[in-house]
Amino acid sequence: EGSIARAVATRLGARSMIAETTSKDHLAVRIRHHRFLAHRLLRELGMLPRDLSPYTMFGGKRRRGEIRVALYNGPGTGPKSACAVERCLPPGGPFRPRRISAPGIRAGALAQFDVVVFPGGTGSGTARCLGRDGRRAVRSFVKAGGGCLGVCAGAYLLTRHYAWSLHLLDARVLDTEHWARGRGTVTIRLTPAGRRLFAEKRTEVKILYHQGPLLAPGKDPAIPDFEVLAEYRTEVAENGAPRGVMIGAAALVRGAFGKGRVLAMSPHPESTEGLHAYLPRAISWLAGTGAAVPPGGRAAGRPAR
Repeated sequence: EGSIARAVATRLGARSMIAETTSKDHLAVRIRHHRFLAHRLLRELGMLPRDLSPYTMFGGKRRRGEIRVALYNGPGTGPKSACAVERCLPPGGPFRPRRISAPGIRAGALAQFDVVVFPGGTGSGTARCLGRDGRRAVRSFVKAGGGCLGVCAGAYLLTRHYAWSLHLLDARVLDTEHWARGRGTVTIRLTPAGRRLFAEKRTEVKILYHQGPLLAPGKDPAIPDFEVLAEYRTEVAENGAPRGVMIGAAALVRGAFGKGRVLAMSPHPESTEGLHAYLPRAISWLAGTGAAVPPGGRAAGRPAR
């Protein structure tokens, strides 16, 4: 009766223990607690090297061509956001995704990765959870050559618009008063660069939108101009949002920051049937396996307002 831990204690006389965390915490917090519990126990038993950190995410040698992907999963993200991105990465391919929390980012765990992904949720909530040190760690990671992908709330995070933003893209957000524009399927028009990157034969595709940022050039001389990969051709305008603002605004953009690469997706290809391949292609480009952004090359997009 009871658990395997109780059985080995009562039947075999072995020492045993049970480690549990509360279901009330965010999944990322519970994973972190379990990671630390297992790490401490194995160290006490002399089964781990003393210099092995609880934030060590990979063991053994790196496979040739593999892309190590950090999926941010913590307060500020939706409960299924990281899962939706992970499901788009084909098993058996070059991608090795790992969930990462804000404490892990602050502890320097991004040094083990090629790309970090910030999925949907709330941009300000993610920024608040990262804290000043976490945001600085992400900027340093990208500046040194890492890649960063932001989807919906993650796209807000990548801009230079807010005090809490990462300031990795020279992008401002249009009509922030009506950020809660609603949810629906919209049409985006891909630029030639966007069609090449995503191997898309169509010029226009339908995609799920759920209150992502409407991106426009930020005109910050300290950050390189971004390149538009797609713009909105139809819109969602609920909750008092004015019509016409969304049409022509940038939906997918990419840019450079230091030695690294940045890509923002305002809508949700990871949640749109038929567009899941956009994610692995974006991550491959961010990892440095695609063409570089043309210097100062911003494709046609809505001018700043």
